[in-house]
Amino acid sequence: MEKFYYSVSIPVPIRKDFTYFSDAKIQAGSRVKVSFNKRKVVGVVYKQTSKPTFKTTEIEELLDEKPTFDSLALKTLNWISDFYIHSRGEVFSSFLPPKLRKDFYLESPKTKFYEYEVNDDDKRFSLTSHQQRAFKFLSKLDGFDPCLFHGVTNSGKTEVYMRLVEEALKKGG
Repeated sequence: MEKFYYSVSIPVPIRKDFTYFSDAKIQAGSRVKVSFNKRKVVGVVYKQTSKPTFKTTEIEELLDEKPTFDSLALKTLNWISDFYIHSRGEVFSSFLPPKLRKDFYLESPKTKFYEYEVNDDDKRFSLTSHQQRAFKFLSKLDGFDPCLFHGVTNSGKTEVYMRLVEEALKKGG
């Protein structure tokens, strides 16, 4: 059986990746459970690599059906890691939603993006007429369409964004 070797970024303050192997092909950007320093942690496969000269440990479990980070995100997060002189694994951890970030330390069971639910208790505010107009305009945009959403501090921009996220989640986004 063929073995594949991967450079895995682990959320520790060490500016290097660690090499693990698997019998399965794993896409870059996927979260995996590995053994590190006598504990189980979740790392991100950064890239496939060649067989090293040293002994490696097997990846215990693939945690994502689809990669958490696509190639552009990996490239951007790698740049952030280099620019701010910070470990790539910690940068990856910082860019995950809190619910998925917990899985980096295996405090909770496996979490998938589609398991998020909207908590109606968090929606305490009604949108103003300006916010409603902005919400309607932004929700009609199809795909990636950058635009500037401008307003003074505390004008409710985040509330509009939260409603847009809610709509995207309801539609399976």
